[in-house]
Amino acid sequence: MLTSSFFKFKYPDTMKAIVVREYGSEDVLNYEEIETPVPNEQQILVRIKAAGVNPVDTYVRQGNHPSAPEVPFTPGKDAAGIVEAVGGEIDKVRVGDRVYLAGSISGSYAEFALCDENQV
Repeated sequence: MLTSSFFKFKYPDTMKAIVVREYGSEDVLNYEEIETPVPNEQQILVRIKAAGVNPVDTYVRQGNHPSAPEVPFTPGKDAAGIVEAVGGEIDKVRVGDRVYLAGSISGSYAEFALCDENQV
């Protein structure tokens, strides 16, 4: 279990996520166990309850969009979930709040997503 000086709870060391290791068709979507991201003082960790699948995600997965990250990556920007952890400098949300994500640092096709405060 992960812990930090500014967190008063624990969450799993690993999580299930979709990982893209090469650009391509839907065949490149791999269901894997990866490390759970750890938020810094200015980030929020959200336990994903529902992830949005948008047409742009297809272009990103194929590498045909200007915002396509380098591989490997976890796709997805839109999601809804519950705040699991907040950095010490976060004051917009609290642990337990239900939130909608309009962006994500780590990708939302996963059990947890790491976000900046302006993305929730």
